[in-house]
Amino acid sequence: MEEWLTKSQGKALAFFGILPDTFWNMEVSELNAALEQHEAKDREYLEQRRLTNYIIAKPNFDPKKATPSMTQFQPFPWDKDRVKSHTFEGYDAQIEFAMRRGVTDWIPNYWYAQSETYKHLAKDVTATSNDGGIGSANQATEIHA
Repeated sequence: MEEWLTKSQGKALAFFGILPDTFWNMEVSELNAALEQHEAKDREYLEQRRLTNYIIAKPNFDPKKATPSMTQFQPFPWDKDRVKSHTFEGYDAQIEFAMRRGVTDWIPNYWYAQSETYKHLAKDVTATSNDGGIGSANQATEIHA
């Protein structure tokens, strides 16, 4: 039994880089967090290697064929698990997304100005003095005069 503890402690020290006493005092959630961190480091390392390999191999791809993407060139199991990020179709979609989340206070005025649906919410920045640093031509001449 003591030999098993010694092997486990050695693995914990080598795998996580923590002391064996710390390992044995960890809760399950802490152990899971340490495992996830270790897996994230491995993924980052492997993805850096993939990028390097892709850059080295790219000049040797056949120009008559379509150039593969990095994930096609060297696929990893977690590539298919990734959720594609949501891209906004335009300013209307961005404004609607912010409104659904209830965070409309940070929406830039130019989103409203460029929007077809929400153009009526755009503020006239030349009429206000607090325009976020944009200013008008007259304000700029007053500062430099």
